[in-house]
Amino acid sequence: MTYDQADGYVLLFGGVNNVGTVTFDDTWTFLGGVWTPNLNSTPPPGRSNAYMTFDSLDGYVLLFGGNNVTSGVLQDTWAYLGGVWWDPLPAYTSPAPDIRAGGAMVYDSGDGYVLLFGGATNQVGYYPPSTWTYASGVWTNITSTLSTAPTYWLGMGMVDDAFDGYVLLYGGEIGGGVDNQTWSFANGAWTLLSPAAAPANDSYLGMAFDPVDNEVVLFDGWAGFSFVSGTWTY
Repeated sequence: MTYDQADGYVLLFGGVNNVGTVTFDDTWTFLGGVWTPNLNSTPPPGRSNAYMTFDSLDGYVLLFGGNNVTSGVLQDTWAYLGGVWWDPLPAYTSPAPDIRAGGAMVYDSGDGYVLLFGGATNQVGYYPPSTWTYASGVWTNITSTLSTAPTYWLGMGMVDDAFDGYVLLYGGEIGGGVDNQTWSFANGAWTLLSPAAAPANDSYLGMAFDPVDNEVVLFDGWAGFSFVSGTWTY
């Protein structure tokens, strides 16, 4: 789910049923307190744990990857604009990240591109953490240019922190371990931060930038052994 700046509503796509046997391919919009199904466009294949954000540079909602319970983890790139889903030409989006689900993707307003980090596949297990950018229809793997990067790359929170001027990443898990590291991404580089206080180890959390209060708001998720419910601001 993401805010579609071009069309002026919240956009929701896909998901999975409560027993993990069906992935959905329905598209919904939310405007004026009302949910409306979009039945006017052929949707992408159903999926859960996908990557979706509004790409301010290219002017459309960008969707990548995710998990389909029938066909497995996906690698396709889709765009949404004017109420219509379209599949960019492979030559326009290649090379793309490997098949993956469960990481995070946001628009990095400071650097002017979409930033994708992390994820895993059910075919070969966990990937080493990789960082990709997307701009003008082109995916670029910048992992080899980085001197350091987060070490936990599933279920993290990642948001464009407009007040502080960088992308903020918090928490995540890998191999059953859960972490509470805080990272920033700016000018093409990851930096490990040391805030005075931080939530406990956390993953699969909710995190968003609040433009009214000029702060990032975090609501806790899975702590590795139980769910937690603290609310934090940054």
